[in-house]
Amino acid sequence: MVSSPTKGSSGLFLQEWAFGGMLLYLAVRACLQLGPLDPAAWIPAALLGLDAALIRWDLQRNSLLSGRCRLLFHAVAMNLVYWRLGQDVPKLGVPSADEWLLGIDRQWFGETPARSLATFTHPALTELLSGCYLLFYPAMVGYQWAWLFAEATHARRFFAGLYFVYAVGFVGYTLAPAKGPWIHLAGSLQPFTGGPLTHWTDLIVRNGCNGVDVFPSLHTAVMAYFVGFDFLNGRRRRAAAMLGPAIGLCLATVYLRYHYAVDALAGLLLAAAGLGLTRFVR
Repeated sequence: MVSSPTKGSSGLFLQEWAFGGMLLYLAVRACLQLGPLDPAAWIPAALLGLDAALIRWDLQRNSLLSGRCRLLFHAVAMNLVYWRLGQDVPKLGVPSADEWLLGIDRQWFGETPARSLATFTHPALTELLSGCYLLFYPAMVGYQWAWLFAEATHARRFFAGLYFVYAVGFVGYTLAPAKGPWIHLAGSLQPFTGGPLTHWTDLIVRNGCNGVDVFPSLHTAVMAYFVGFDFLNGRRRRAAAMLGPAIGLCLATVYLRYHYAVDALAGLLLAAAGLGLTRFVR
């Protein structure tokens, strides 16, 4: 008999506290600055209400369906919140953090990788790292699908850490919104040359990023979290197989100029925090 991913547990999970707290923060901040009728206020509030309804349903039914819907809520809400942040954060009047992040890179590393690596760019390397960068999107679907159907405790742990990472990352976008070196320094950098993967990556980022999604790097944080969670929870062969592409993805975030080096480092620290917190999930 397959048990519910939430069976045997009561109360709220870590990701519900973290993601719910993030939604509450977004709703209250937008309400105070923009008014309760602004979508920036009522959409997070509505998502918080839907999450509460799913939690109540699962606690009452304690079924396989209710448990999985409760866990998967965050996968749907995450995409909606990400899209809304691009529209809502500029209305909150937060100044761009690009110069601040660029300054940290220069203080720590002498220069941001967008400039220091410019002389080492090569079409073949750009194509390879673009492929690693694109890996993020199937990995997001595949890892969540795989762990959703895993043993109940492992499923709870996986989603708890993952959406803690997203919640903290989204708050970071509201406090230090930035566009990244590929836009901020575009006038002083030569465009990349490469093959179809380079073209597809550029197309996806130009049409899919929300314009504030730089600090911390969630590409780095989430991919590091996936590999780390596999390693810590009995999927070491898959972790070993994905380690090389994951390292390539993390390098790609700075090589392709989408992130400052400090963003990638913050993402790795965030992944480590998420992995650490999963050890307390039962």
